[in-house]
Amino acid sequence: TDKGAFWVSKNDGADWKEFSTGIANNYIRSICPSQFKNGRVYMCMTGINVDDLHSYVYVSEDYGENWNKIENGMPDEPVNVIVEDPTNENILYVGGLRGVYISINRGNSWAYLGKGMPQTAIADMEIHIPTMDLVVATHGRGIYRTNLKPIQKMLTQKVWNTNDTFFEMDILKRPWFNSNGKDPDYRTVEKATISFWMKEAKPVVISISDKTNKEIWSINIKGEAGFNQFRWDLILTKRSSDEPYFVNYNQFIAAGEYTITVILGNVKYDQPLIVENGKSPYINK
Repeated sequence: TDKGAFWVSKNDGADWKEFSTGIANNYIRSICPSQFKNGRVYMCMTGINVDDLHSYVYVSEDYGENWNKIENGMPDEPVNVIVEDPTNENILYVGGLRGVYISINRGNSWAYLGKGMPQTAIADMEIHIPTMDLVVATHGRGIYRTNLKPIQKMLTQKVWNTNDTFFEMDILKRPWFNSNGKDPDYRTVEKATISFWMKEAKPVVISISDKTNKEIWSINIKGEAGFNQFRWDLILTKRSSDEPYFVNYNQFIAAGEYTITVILGNVKYDQPLIVENGKSPYINK
């Protein structure tokens, strides 16, 4: 409830029992039952309605009878939502007053997740299972997403104990083009997620070659120490002009088989890359 009462039913709602000992008397904002252990449940609450601007994040291993706080390392500010990773019980995501935080040790410590998001309150979060995208809704600053597969693989493979790593790519989907075959429906554009891990900051070159080994696209970026993710819009060339009657034109990569190359510092990594045609958004199949 909004007054710190945590109620539990174990018989489909026929009976309820309150377990609220050891938690604050604030608005329970988010409850996340664990998929990995019966009785384990995560909960976060906010006191912002009563000018209490502290963080409250808890875990219980016995259906809420006993609670432990798990916000160590997180800024002491209101928290709105907590989500457990569907593939790894050690990974948790929290949406707070100024962004998203991640824990890779079930809440023993936390770190700020990613770049490119304004420091604004997170209203809600959802993990889209088919793509493993974490979709984040903010308070007044739009909706954002980041792909979780590299993070999951990073922890499974323990890549921080190895050399730099270029993570496996998914099949890419081109946007759907309308009946004349020229104009893409930009609602169907899905950016490619290119992810890698580096022990230290260094220059990075990403390129794509066709079957004849001809380079058709490349970009130079600055890689940071740790986990990196670059999102590509699948556009090979862009043409635009302010001249009258000029139609701005983006050339998307064609469907087919390619090679993607990532050079991390002086080390080259190659992977096969498959691009498929997009589907019409008007056909629900």
